[in-house]
Amino acid sequence: MIDREQMIKKYVEVLRCGRAALFLGAGLSKPVGFFDWKELLREPAKELGLNVDKEHDLIGLAQMYVLRKGNRGGLTQEILNHFGKDVTGTESHRIITRLPLSNIWTTNYDLVIEETFRQEGISVNVVRDDDALAYSNVNAPVTIYKMHGDVSQLNGIVLTRDDYEFYDTRRSAMSSAFYCALVEHTFLFLGFSFNDPNLQKVFGRIRAIFRENSREHFTIMRRPQPGDDDYQYEKNKFELFVDDLKRYNIQTVAVDDYGGIADILGSIEKEYYKKNIYVTGLGGDNTACGRNFYHFLRRLGKYTIVEGYNLTCGFDSIIDTHVLAGAMEQLYKSGKSIEFFARFNLVPCIGNSPDLLLKYKEDMIKRSGCCIFTGNCNPQVGGEMLMKEYQIASKLGKLIIPVSAGHGGVIKDIWNLERDRYKKFNQNAQKAYQVLADAEKNNAEIIQAVFTITSLEI
Repeated sequence: MIDREQMIKKYVEVLRCGRAALFLGAGLSKPVGFFDWKELLREPAKELGLNVDKEHDLIGLAQMYVLRKGNRGGLTQEILNHFGKDVTGTESHRIITRLPLSNIWTTNYDLVIEETFRQEGISVNVVRDDDALAYSNVNAPVTIYKMHGDVSQLNGIVLTRDDYEFYDTRRSAMSSAFYCALVEHTFLFLGFSFNDPNLQKVFGRIRAIFRENSREHFTIMRRPQPGDDDYQYEKNKFELFVDDLKRYNIQTVAVDDYGGIADILGSIEKEYYKKNIYVTGLGGDNTACGRNFYHFLRRLGKYTIVEGYNLTCGFDSIIDTHVLAGAMEQLYKSGKSIEFFARFNLVPCIGNSPDLLLKYKEDMIKRSGCCIFTGNCNPQVGGEMLMKEYQIASKLGKLIIPVSAGHGGVIKDIWNLERDRYKKFNQNAQKAYQVLADAEKNNAEIIQAVFTITSLEI
């Protein structure tokens, strides 16, 4: 088994370089009320005079049911009745939509993951068969591969032993695409039992070709608990199974309950976005105080890049102009990529819609590790939108850095609200926090205080 923190660190590394993928099994859909394969076959097994709890070959059981009935209608109806329901995704599904994943694979018949993406306003390209592999929605940043089809196209569902045995013939392109994905990406398997014979075949092919040099993958699995039936037997079986997965270079993180999956996904999200800084605030004016504030913003943008962070702004035109100018100047000096500036092309489209603007700000805050709030010299100007941003960031548990520099207004209000929280941090952080509100400190000292705080582990 692999340590939880070690797995998170490794998976975040491949997320950052665009080489991460996800595989979702039936276990991830159980919390929303869907059956796994065993429960789905419980009633069909009774019709055959069998007990599904005594059957280990569930694919063979499905085949026997189809043979006895003479067609697939009964099983297909079971799938439609069960997986055709409208449900809401879990927190795990919502976290997945916020991770920078371009391809997600699943053998689930349900539509939970794609519907969760759509509810979050993200387009998805869904591939259910070989024909769909030839086309893609160019506007969709995520492709979901439904390896066994789904409830929306019942004729193409993989159900029986015949379906599995002919899989490489009828879905050869899908099988090849999965093979390539496993070679090129690091997968995290969630809610998956690894009993699928077609996937075992693909794992075997990779092992045969790459031997000891195959790419490392991860899975999160619930370990047997002392109160479980046949605990000692199941514990031994679990440990042997975990060892067997190592043959395919699949490392296991064991959790005590399935809620641990959401916790780990949340930690992955937090670790990935901790290098993203969200900057928002109220603009200055053309007084000496305002001009000094602009210099501060440019310096803040510059040192965001110098310190190795990514920058996100809140569509506050004056703030954005100066922070981004400082960041871009530093990027050009250092020769780093400026791709992330493309996101700001949307400014004219949403500037006049407060609701849409707040939705954008919330999305950016979710994708940031810390939020810097800064303001102008006039404490009477603006503040309502900024306080809404603060409330969002606070609710999400983000690290909040309010730079009031001796000025009043909403930024000082935020500074006062966060003061008790900072008392829990170390002495360096507490000293830096005092600097943020000190009118006697110069821009360089305030910037140093900001990046002392951003280095905190919270």
